Amino acid sequence: MKKYDIIVSNPPYVRESEKNGMHVNVLDYEPHDALFVPDNDPLLFYRNILQVSGSYLFVNGRVYFEINEASGDMMMELARDYKFKEIKVLKDLNGKDRIFKGIFNG
Repeated sequence: MKKYDIIVSNPPYVRESEKNGMHVNVLDYEPHDALFVPDNDPLLFYRNILQVSGSYLFVNGRVYFEINEASGDMMMELARDYKFKEIKVLKDLNGKDRIFKGIFNG
């Protein structure tokens, strides 16, 4: 299997309950499958990616995700479960926790 240094993803991360707060231009033009996750499993796609990432990343390979600003702590905990280190949540230009990064510890 081919190995990589970096995995970058922007999976769906908006909770269904957050739909009412979304701008109309997003709701009208973006596919809902690309935006929304169930309220009871907001890390669904991140868990799936992290679960298989060990097969695709070199040791010390990195993952970068765009995340829901409310999910930073949960993401850090999840990444530890999948052998990631140097886990960080970074702020976007608006000061919101929006970028997750971690290094695969193998």
